[in-house]
Amino acid sequence: MNKMSSSRRRKGELKPLSETLGQSLGRGYLNFTAQKLRVFDVWPQVVGETDAARTKPEMLHDGKLAVLVPGPAWLERFSYKKRDWLTRLNAELADGAVVEEIILKVGEF
Repeated sequence: MNKMSSSRRRKGELKPLSETLGQSLGRGYLNFTAQKLRVFDVWPQVVGETDAARTKPEMLHDGKLAVLVPGPAWLERFSYKKRDWLTRLNAELADGAVVEEIILKVGEF
């Protein structure tokens, strides 16, 4: 099968889904969503493996990252680390989504 470049494709001709998704991820809403998802991927390296074992980023909305911790004692302990985590997280995400605040919550994970 002969692959045509997108510039040579005739109007109405179908494009491979991978090409369409690739273009969509590079701009607009899907790119924003992909950048937000990076927060969850980089979390362990940002906070370190020890703290990552006791935390779970749950949701990112309007610049606020909700992070679950296993109990009140951990909430207290990690409250002192939030500012450092925030700085390191935004440095890691310099090309993408910016986290404005980390909100710690007690929860199961």
